[in-house]
Amino acid sequence: MRLNPGNDGESRFLERKRRVLLLLALLFFCLNGLNAIGMRRSVFAANAASSQKIQKVHTIYWKAKVHSTVSYNLASGNVTIPAGTEVLVLDRNYSYGKASLIRYNDRNLYVANSRLTWIEDMTTIEAEGDYNRATKEWFVNKKCRLSSRTEYLVWVSLDKQRVNVFEGKKGSWKLTKWLLCSTGAAETPTKTGLHKVSFKREYVDSLHNYVEFSGSGFHAWPGGGMEKTIGKHTASHGCTRLTHYSSKWFYDTIPVGTTVYFF
Repeated sequence: MRLNPGNDGESRFLERKRRVLLLLALLFFCLNGLNAIGMRRSVFAANAASSQKIQKVHTIYWKAKVHSTVSYNLASGNVTIPAGTEVLVLDRNYSYGKASLIRYNDRNLYVANSRLTWIEDMTTIEAEGDYNRATKEWFVNKKCRLSSRTEYLVWVSLDKQRVNVFEGKKGSWKLTKWLLCSTGAAETPTKTGLHKVSFKREYVDSLHNYVEFSGSGFHAWPGGGMEKTIGKHTASHGCTRLTHYSSKWFYDTIPVGTTVYFF
């Protein structure tokens, strides 16, 4: 038998209030803890990046064959590259894509692309690994001084077959994500240069999660054979292929107007 129901009800109310306050205190503690962890991780990442050595960055190299003899009359002497000679192509986009810079007998020379037969890419990702965070942020902020109309910036490293995503603004871009990719193969290369995302569609023909730039685009890998190639070698007809998961993230995240730099 309850002799004082009023006091009993008040006690239950105070107990519930105490529990709510306790839960709020625990929630506050957890949120502060998570914020502290996030701040420590950010500081750790910044310190790690600042201590990393800046690496040499270059675009993708190619192996090609000279299918007709090429001769040069240089100040240092005459040079002849016989037909059938394999050469290392350092850059194939000179003179609006009509000529390539090659390395032959310790010389840098220019050859018309019409005289070359393309063999394969010479990506360095498997032998040397990816660029470190400090190098990537230095490249977009200091070396290239890239800007974007949105809070995102994308640099596709053709040599490393990586899509590097940055957030921030000109001069203070921070690397937030990188994705494995496969760009244009030897006969249909993805050209270096600046582009902007112009539109996004869930499907363009049979290509899923399509993000367009300058007549080409990012999209999910079509068909099979992805595992042996993506993130290692070129494979496409000029587009940038991503895994299905990465293409969905890229499609959902990167806004129209975002700068995309291929190098």
